[in-house]
Amino acid sequence: MKILVTGGTGFLGSHLVELLVKKDIQVKCLVRDTINLKWLKGMPVELFRGDCSESDSLGLAVSGVDYVFHLAGLVRAVRQEDLYNANVIGTRNLLEAIVSKNPSIKKFIYVSSQAASGPAPFDGVLTENSDAAPVSNYGYSKLLGEYEVMKFKDKFPVTILRPPAIYGPRDKDIFMFFKAAHSGLLPVPAVDKILNISYAGDIANAVFSASETSATDGNTYFIGDDAPVLFSGFCRLLAQIINKKAKIVKVPEWGVWLSALLGEFVQNATRKPSLSSLDKYRELKQTRWLFSSAKAKSDFGYKTEVSLEAGIKNTYEWYVKNGWLKRKQ
Repeated sequence: MKILVTGGTGFLGSHLVELLVKKDIQVKCLVRDTINLKWLKGMPVELFRGDCSESDSLGLAVSGVDYVFHLAGLVRAVRQEDLYNANVIGTRNLLEAIVSKNPSIKKFIYVSSQAASGPAPFDGVLTENSDAAPVSNYGYSKLLGEYEVMKFKDKFPVTILRPPAIYGPRDKDIFMFFKAAHSGLLPVPAVDKILNISYAGDIANAVFSASETSATDGNTYFIGDDAPVLFSGFCRLLAQIINKKAKIVKVPEWGVWLSALLGEFVQNATRKPSLSSLDKYRELKQTRWLFSSAKAKSDFGYKTEVSLEAGIKNTYEWYVKNGWLKRKQ
């Protein structure tokens, strides 16, 4: 068996590559830059330099593989056009390359995002039958990427997966909350949020599990721990594990917006995407990011193996071991 992973140098992608290597599966990785390979260092993977936005660079990568796991894309960008080019055009280019060079693949799995569906209604949770209503440019670009994937479902088997917010070793986004807890001052929105959040290893397992059965062909799935978590509860658990003296400070909604506005100013000035922006604020101000993963459990046996407490501990230990944080005495 041979699998092509796009986005293998990234946070989730590197966890997926690590899982596949442990299963003694041959792995090919499409990489834009052969210099930035630190998470793949020492892994027996075959590297192909290319970019999904450059269709001519994809032929060799997709040739000779049994599966394609497509994780590459942009989570944030200075321009909306950049999100569209990466998450929509890039996905289309990859699918067309497969049709041209390897139309007999066993399955194409597109890792989308819960952001493609938008937040849950006030009195319920999302299912795969819910109408998609993304609230951010990022979410809309991932939804359009899903539409591209489904255009090819009659040419070869395709599956779409929608994970929620993901944390774990190597993550740089939710790391800022680990860092805040470590510093002793942990800001949380005054208006609490309830959400799904999942450990990277569980999501990597789900991607592989979804490839193992034809039951997933042509289907879309929410994957992740569907036990709801209050964001304030997540932060209290961070403080309990990392720094019991950490003080949780409630930030009013205008403060969250102001931080996003500042991030927007910085990214426009530097032309580099910021962790905080007005587009991300459109997601952050939502109070219910909830879904049911019942369909994934039924069709391919999705299950959560790492509890929230264990996941936070594992992640914190990794940050300490790799020098991102110093252990509190």
